[in-house]
Amino acid sequence: MNTALLLLIFIELVLFFLWVSFAKKDKKKSKDMISGMMFLVALVILYQVFKLNLDFGLVLSFATLFAAVSWLFGKIILLVI
Repeated sequence: MNTALLLLIFIELVLFFLWVSFAKKDKKKSKDMISGMMFLVALVILYQVFKLNLDFGLVLSFATLFAAVSWLFGKIILLVI
């Protein structure tokens, strides 16, 4: 694994938690700005994946797992609020 790729994944996770925080506080402009940054970081992550010639199926599996956990986390937050 590449250090740059790990750093980008960490940044993406931090941005995700910021996005959740802004969504809970109903700050639309900040949430939209974070969404745009997350999209750009995700594109750079995909570039790094292809550059390092990693197994794309494995990357998609982790992305799907992360999406499922995020969805579940969102449902739990909505039930608590």
